[in-house]
Amino acid sequence: MKRHVQMRLLPLVFLWTTFFSVAFPIGAETLFEQGEKLFVNNEPARAVLVLENAVKEDPANAKTYQYLGIAYEQLEQYENAISAYERGLASSSASKDAFYFNMANNYLRLGQTDKALEYYGKSVMANGSFAPSYLNRGNLRVKKGSYREAVSDYQTYLVLKPNDPQKGAIDKMISLLSGAVQEEERKKLEEQRRQKEEAARQQALLDQVLGSLENAGSDTTNLSAGTEKTEDYEGSFDIID
Repeated sequence: MKRHVQMRLLPLVFLWTTFFSVAFPIGAETLFEQGEKLFVNNEPARAVLVLENAVKEDPANAKTYQYLGIAYEQLEQYENAISAYERGLASSSASKDAFYFNMANNYLRLGQTDKALEYYGKSVMANGSFAPSYLNRGNLRVKKGSYREAVSDYQTYLVLKPNDPQKGAIDKMISLLSGAVQEEERKKLEEQRRQKEEAARQQALLDQVLGSLENAGSDTTNLSAGTEKTEDYEGSFDIID
């Protein structure tokens, strides 16, 4: 009898063990790990589905938002990428400089250059040593014609990254922009000088005309004064035929 009971219990134990191992496998990957693997294997469409659930599972994991944002970028869904980084900023205190930087890049892809400048600025405000934001902001400022500010960004970048492989190209850009800034300053001073000379010429002309009007007024006054001194003559004149 005892043996019969043991024979019946064994299948139940086996079934329970099998269920537990399937539902809660030992060493099972987290959603983040699954999404990370898909991301690394260049499967962004599948990665975003898993990573969107991963941020719900662990909303404080900044890396999840970074992967999610980049996966959206690979799918050219730039607004969704910005949204992922915004959620990362709201949920995690880490990597604010990188979140702002990536948001700026996506605003730039959307053609929103003013927003891009704003978020590159936020990135360096969050971390003044975050070199990539200086480089990208410098590039954007060149396109917008803000050469003086671009030079400042490039110089800061080289201070932070003195051994950067692009140093030669950046130095050349700084030199060209500095020349453009000097030429712009020369033209500005020349225009100021021209405007000053033109203003002086116009003032001299106005003074000349005003002097002429004052002289004419003086002559009129003298003539009026002479007329005021004539006296009425009441005598009669004989007209001789």
